[in-house]
Amino acid sequence: MNAPLGLATMAFLAATGLAPPGHLAVRPADAAHSPPPAKPTVVLQRVAVPGTNRQMGMGIAEFPPHAAKPLHKATGPEVCYVLEGEVTVQVQGKAAVLYRRGDTFQFPANVVHVTTAGPQGAKVLAVWSWVPGKPFNIPAGTVAARTRRPTSDARQPKRLTAIPAPASGSYRRL
Repeated sequence: MNAPLGLATMAFLAATGLAPPGHLAVRPADAAHSPPPAKPTVVLQRVAVPGTNRQMGMGIAEFPPHAAKPLHKATGPEVCYVLEGEVTVQVQGKAAVLYRRGDTFQFPANVVHVTTAGPQGAKVLAVWSWVPGKPFNIPAGTVAARTRRPTSDARQPKRLTAIPAPASGSYRRL
């Protein structure tokens, strides 16, 4: 079940043209200010991917309350795990989806999106693939949102509880 989007999230979505019609809590002109920016991602580790010109990176993205990563796209795929709090992810052409602590989500390369934290902020563990020496996140223009809010069908996070067993290689889901 999805929780309703917070006032600051809706104000941000409205200001960027992402809020679906009929779900607008405030108009852009009514918003006192735009959401604060998210903190820069702290890179924990990078490792070369053998046989390619890419590296895998792992880091923590920390979001103060209602903070947003600017509209952007990544030049490589990303896999994310919400460690604390909640984030709303708006992908170009799709409904916004709310992810909470324990949820995972992913982006293929070059998917335009914006990520906004909930009222308690959030911490997200991210793993990505990139070409060293080239930018990973590239600013994007505006995103055209679909005209509906996410439903429980639109949000299907995966929760992992164990590392793959050596013999079977399968993950266990909650």
